[in-house]
Amino acid sequence: MAGGSSKPTKRERKFKATGGIERRLKKGSVTKKGKLRKRKPLSTDKDASNKKEPVVEQRDRSDDLTANDNLGSLDLDSFFAQFAEKVEQGQVLGDDEASENDDAIDGKGIDANASDADDSDDVSKEDVAMHDEASGNSNSESSDSDSDDDDVDAAEARMKKDMAKLQEQDPEFHKFLKSNEQSLLEFGEEDGGEEVGEGDDEMDDDEGNSADAPPDAVELSAKALKSLEQGTFESHGIKSLKKLVAAYKSACHLGDASQQDNKRKPGESGKTFTIDSSQVFDQLMLLCLNRCHEAFHYHLLSNDEVTDEKKEDGGDGGETVELLDNTPVNPRTLENAKQWPTMRPIMLSFMRSTLHLMSEAKEPEQLVLILNALSKYIRMLTPFPRLAEALLKSLTALWSAPTDDEEYQLVRIKAFVRIRQLALTQPFPFIEECLKKCYLAYAKSAKFGGSSSVASELPTLTFMGNCLVELYSLDYDSSYQHAFVYIRQLALLLRAALQKKTPEAFQQVYCWQFILCSKLWVAILSAAAPQEDGALMSSLLYPLTEVILGVTRNGPSPTRHLPLRFHCIRLLQQLAAASEKYIPTTLLLMDMINQKEWHMKPKKSRSGDARGLQMNLMIRLPKEDCLRTHEQLEAAMTEIFALVQRELELYRYSAGFPEFSLQVVQTLKKFAKETRSPRWKIFARGCLDTCERYSVFATTARSKLHEAPRDIQRLECLRPASEPSMLERLNASVEKEQKQWESIKPVIKRKGKDASADKGSDDDEGSNDGETEAEKPKKKKAKRAKKPAKQASEEASPELLAQQDEVKEGIDWSDED
Repeated sequence: MAGGSSKPTKRERKFKATGGIERRLKKGSVTKKGKLRKRKPLSTDKDASNKKEPVVEQRDRSDDLTANDNLGSLDLDSFFAQFAEKVEQGQVLGDDEASENDDAIDGKGIDANASDADDSDDVSKEDVAMHDEASGNSNSESSDSDSDDDDVDAAEARMKKDMAKLQEQDPEFHKFLKSNEQSLLEFGEEDGGEEVGEGDDEMDDDEGNSADAPPDAVELSAKALKSLEQGTFESHGIKSLKKLVAAYKSACHLGDASQQDNKRKPGESGKTFTIDSSQVFDQLMLLCLNRCHEAFHYHLLSNDEVTDEKKEDGGDGGETVELLDNTPVNPRTLENAKQWPTMRPIMLSFMRSTLHLMSEAKEPEQLVLILNALSKYIRMLTPFPRLAEALLKSLTALWSAPTDDEEYQLVRIKAFVRIRQLALTQPFPFIEECLKKCYLAYAKSAKFGGSSSVASELPTLTFMGNCLVELYSLDYDSSYQHAFVYIRQLALLLRAALQKKTPEAFQQVYCWQFILCSKLWVAILSAAAPQEDGALMSSLLYPLTEVILGVTRNGPSPTRHLPLRFHCIRLLQQLAAASEKYIPTTLLLMDMINQKEWHMKPKKSRSGDARGLQMNLMIRLPKEDCLRTHEQLEAAMTEIFALVQRELELYRYSAGFPEFSLQVVQTLKKFAKETRSPRWKIFARGCLDTCERYSVFATTARSKLHEAPRDIQRLECLRPASEPSMLERLNASVEKEQKQWESIKPVIKRKGKDASADKGSDDDEGSNDGETEAEKPKKKKAKRAKKPAKQASEEASPELLAQQDEVKEGIDWSDED
């Protein structure tokens, strides 16, 4: 302090207000205005700042910086005296080197609290003069900067450059820093790391370098692997576990390491281990995937839980083990473990390597093995939310992969099981992320082009829809938010189509994606309606019903979009059966029966059997000859009467069934009189008999009720206790229709072969140029005459009689209609 005044100067007050020497050391900048900061002796004693106490005894290090002939072990007065002698002898270092050594000593031996208090009181004019003389011999680069507010980036660059020169100029001091304060040598190369307690798992590989082996590749033999296995799972050594995970990481990157080694930094993600034997590679992968979770449990969770798990694995407690895998682990439990700071980078390295392996695997068997092994690790991902999100993204991609391979279906199932496990074990609101990603993946898969791909895509989409129904049933409170948003999105698309009335707007509604998404929400609400905690989801029944009714009534072409209307009516009937509420669809069916196309003469059918046309695989009829061919008329009328019969079956136990069936009876009687098709007349009369029978039952049963009609709350108030419910009757009707269609499929296949055989025989006959027109009929008659004899000989063959008959009972397999 100049002049010995007790009042601090403005510069000193500014110096203390900006953080003092501690902040300057953190920033890597030094004061360059001719003022020398106080240097304390290099000592391990923390009380060196107290001047009243005697000087702490220094350790005897004759071969390092703290020797008596070095500056590091001197007190303040001896330091300046020794420094003055070296100035006279011309041995003073340059400014770059001096500032480098001073900064290094500051980082090791200066107490920041003491320096702030004593910096302005103990600096004399002589000290300032000495410092000016020393700084006068320095380079022009450091002498030009005389402000405390130098650019931090420039100061860091100079500091880094000086550290690089230190090894050549002072090897002993560099060796000392390397063994005691290596962080100073790595100045400017780190971002400060991250706090372990916060649980933030950044997806860069710098965090997991502590789990990596040295950059030099080491060959992994079977003996070394056995030693690592014993050290990890028997001796429970963390070093062995770290090496084992490093070897596993090298094995996971074995395929892509040769292509990217040139781009990686040393020790970042390269091959720290080389594996030449395929047997060792397989043993390593199986060992890490199947047993690393034991080491994680041992070091982070209670020993009792590990013991219980091992007991369950040895017995018949498979269900108990599955429940344990689906039990969430509190992230505080892992973070409070003693070994958490050491185990955290190891777990990160293992999970990232497993994700990389899963992304590179192509064979279904490999994917199934990885997905099965992940069941033991997912519950321990609670402290790593970003890693859990990356895993969810990979699992969703596997679950919704666009492939029809039968072997891949097991991968799809396993991927969904892991998604469900993530939703159960990860902290809220991770389940909402699962619901969102899975629904968007389903909606993306439901957007396919032509009708040719419908038959191959529908089974996969049906499975994905069932998976989503299970996923949305885990937490109805979270599911309600997503269901409300996405059902509203469907309503907005319908409103835009009705307002704009453009082909593009209608295409957004009258397509497979809209129908399949509506079908998904119907299934979700139908599953939630009978549940006690599904009341919130049941409140969405009305808006979804209005959306489907709007699609049915406002189509651009009701005749051509007749299959789409069938889909909508089925969805409405499913909602009515699940919620046991009345939804008016009978009027829609009666409007279809009253169309004029049924009474017009049909055109000749181009294909063989009308039973080959599936309305459930179509959303619109062909534009040419729409509902004019015989096969289209037969398929549509069969579908209409099936839906009418299902409608009557749903509401048969309602007290108002006689009044409900009145319009149906009138419409069907009129249709039976006007139609020319005997088959359609039989359909209409069958429905009329059903209406009459159910009406008589309802009239008799409701006369025994004690409540007035307006006081009845239940829709099925007339149903006996032994009879199935509406939903059970609906499911029985659906199964019956599926069995009927399965029984028709062999007929279609057989007719196709017969048609191709007939076509081939016609071509052979037409190729004979020497035949006259009169000879052709004779040959045909001869062939027809020989055919029964040939069939009789085949029937008499004992080999054919010994074969098992594949024809189902109760089905007419004759070719006659």
